Amino acid sequence: MYVGNMVQGKNTTISYKIKQCRAIPKEDWIIVEVTHEAIVDRETFDKAQSLFNQFIRKAPQKSEVDLFSGFVRCADCLRAMNKKTNSHPYGTYHYYRCGTSRKMKKSSCTNHTIRIDKMELAVLASIQGMIDSAVEMDKLIKRINSSPVKKKESSHICSAIDTHTAELEKLKGMIIDLYPDWKSGIISKEEYFTLKEQLTEKITSLEKALENLKRTNEEFKNGITEDNDFISHFKKYGKIDTLTRAMVVELIDKIYVHEGGRITISFKFTDAYEKALEYIELNKEAILTA
Repeated sequence: MYVGNMVQGKNTTISYKIKQCRAIPKEDWIIVEVTHEAIVDRETFDKAQSLFNQFIRKAPQKSEVDLFSGFVRCADCLRAMNKKTNSHPYGTYHYYRCGTSRKMKKSSCTNHTIRIDKMELAVLASIQGMIDSAVEMDKLIKRINSSPVKKKESSHICSAIDTHTAELEKLKGMIIDLYPDWKSGIISKEEYFTLKEQLTEKITSLEKALENLKRTNEEFKNGITEDNDFISHFKKYGKIDTLTRAMVVELIDKIYVHEGGRITISFKFTDAYEKALEYIELNKEAILTA
């Protein structure tokens, strides 16, 4: 509702005889977009939702949130890692440590650790690399879009659309066939409603996937632009030499720490990245002739 959409169907009654309500899964809500003036813009709203989903802790006696707070996970047990401080005569060091092995005696998880200053350098280098990729992709896509020989369809996407469409028709046919099976006694009433619910869920999921595929196919036909989420969010930072909390929140989903201190970063906008990469791969010939 904050971004201007009308939301309905969040709850329903079990039956007209029972006044008790039950919540409807979020993916089944009825949402009509742009029905009223938005209170906040979509990008600000999405950033806020991302923060709500993180486990945020403030360092003792500090008013600001730590740079990586809520983002660091153990790569093995997937639990949030704890920030610790070690003071020595030669210096004070801050690091993240997996506390699972200390809290759970029977846990097989080892004591993963990483110094925060080293992690900051590694994350900075990774983001710089992603920014460089976004800039280069943007240049290549512009060359493709200006070429008269660019391909306007992806055989991979078209094949997926055909497969999803056929599967969707199959499931719809199965729902239609359920009713006579129930009435003829082949299946019970309970089995009928259970199977119908399961098939309906699969149909809803397939319809959403099909809609996304068709949207992607249209983007390929029209030409991917710098409005691509991956390109727009990373490219705007340009040359950076330091990390900020806002940058981490906007670009990173999770940081996983492996035994030995190696890290793996799960970035946001990976679907948009894959989409742009496929578009470039599909149009290598157009790049050469542009």
